[in-house]
Amino acid sequence: MMTMTPLLLLAVALKFVFEAVQCLKCVFLHPLSTIPGPWYASLSDWWLAYHTFRFEQANVVHNLFAKFGPIVRAGPNKILFRDAQAMRDVYIIRRFEKGPVYQSFKLNGMDHAFTILDNESHAARRRASGPHYSAANIAHFQSQMHKETLSLVDKLESIAGQMSVDCLDLLKTYHAQLAVLSIFGYHLGAVEKWSTDTPNEFCQAISDFPKQGIVKRFFPRWVWALLCCIPNKRWKSFTQCSKLLTEFAMARTLELEQQLELGKEFEASPPLVYRLLQYHQPLSHNPLEHDVVITDCLAHLIAGVETTANTLVYFLWQLACSPQIQRKLQLEIDSAMLDRSIIPKLSILQNLPYLNAFINEGCIFRPPRPRCDFRSIGTCCPAGSELHLAWTRPSPPALLSALKRGLCTATPTCFPPPETFDPERWLDNSEPAGVARATHMMPFGIGTRVCSGQALAQAALLIPLVAIVRNFRIRAGESTTDESMRKKHGSVRSVSYDFCDVMLIK
Repeated sequence: MMTMTPLLLLAVALKFVFEAVQCLKCVFLHPLSTIPGPWYASLSDWWLAYHTFRFEQANVVHNLFAKFGPIVRAGPNKILFRDAQAMRDVYIIRRFEKGPVYQSFKLNGMDHAFTILDNESHAARRRASGPHYSAANIAHFQSQMHKETLSLVDKLESIAGQMSVDCLDLLKTYHAQLAVLSIFGYHLGAVEKWSTDTPNEFCQAISDFPKQGIVKRFFPRWVWALLCCIPNKRWKSFTQCSKLLTEFAMARTLELEQQLELGKEFEASPPLVYRLLQYHQPLSHNPLEHDVVITDCLAHLIAGVETTANTLVYFLWQLACSPQIQRKLQLEIDSAMLDRSIIPKLSILQNLPYLNAFINEGCIFRPPRPRCDFRSIGTCCPAGSELHLAWTRPSPPALLSALKRGLCTATPTCFPPPETFDPERWLDNSEPAGVARATHMMPFGIGTRVCSGQALAQAALLIPLVAIVRNFRIRAGESTTDESMRKKHGSVRSVSYDFCDVMLIK
């Protein structure tokens, strides 16, 4: 009769053999084994998860494409691809549903427009906020944007030439103020109070939430609950960012409801929260639940601040590093904006060729939505695409597909040379160059899940950029280098060390 010790050793040995067989199966016998990629990535999702946890996903994926080509296996059932035809198949034609990774970004346990997985429910939710981001409504809102932007210019003038400015922190504050005004109709006053010595807790919470979602999903709930008890002030603010944001949204919503009871009316460009409170669902004709209104408002707030601010910061950095580009852009803006304190309308700015070429070029390198957009594609794969040709066996039902935005555009055949910042390429609209660029240009996504607020985001890039370039000359600060501006990936793309010092000179 065998004793307990040999039985335990036998069990461990059998478990080891089983795991070894599973590893060999993943590497050599898996339906996706013919798709190139690092062999260790095919064993587990933990390899990509590790780099995501370190906010290095963008650089890792870029290196994978450089080494293995446009289609890469990055997990047992995960494929990353950089192929225009496959992109259309996945995001436009077949409209595959979002992958479960988005559930990590729920707000207070509730779904919102960005975490809803199925397309039908998402379309129903999106209809409520759609009119808020129409071109007509943005045109009405631009006068308020001008006012907030001139407030930003006043703040910059007070320190211009005296010290370098952390434009990353300041522009996050500016875009938070702009988003709060658009969503809640409330003047935050954060730009006027901005100081390098006193960080804004509200703006920090907006920045923390996407990162918290990434970190949180690596731990079981009970482990995360224990981690939240760590007595560190900065860690506490990081783990409780959603609570702070929710309390703010509830207070602003209650204020608006009280104002509506007193007869307040909006002549033009009402805030998003007002639209959601007034919205009635098509079939039931019932209004949206109060919690749904607050959750969706917060989702739009979080999605629209750091994304746009990071892209605008990159614009300023490029201007600081490229005096010739800066001078050419200044000449065009000076001709359209004769008075430093009167910002032209969007209809004028959108027709300035070099300005829009510069913005398009910047969006190649720092798109507002750069992350992997995972889709569950089930047992079918996009036929006729380069992605389809990579399969030699039936695909597994749990396959996830992703398109890495920003990398798809950096293709030598469409954007030669891909690593050189060159706005001039956008001034050539001849065939086939113009068509190729339009095909690959997707800074706000593509398909039915394209960024709903892209019209507002484009205005929030154009208006402050024009005002800053018109009023200041931009020089790089000594502490900011190419290394400190290295790409990193959270839920959005940021600079590596969370700062970008520039010197603004009148």
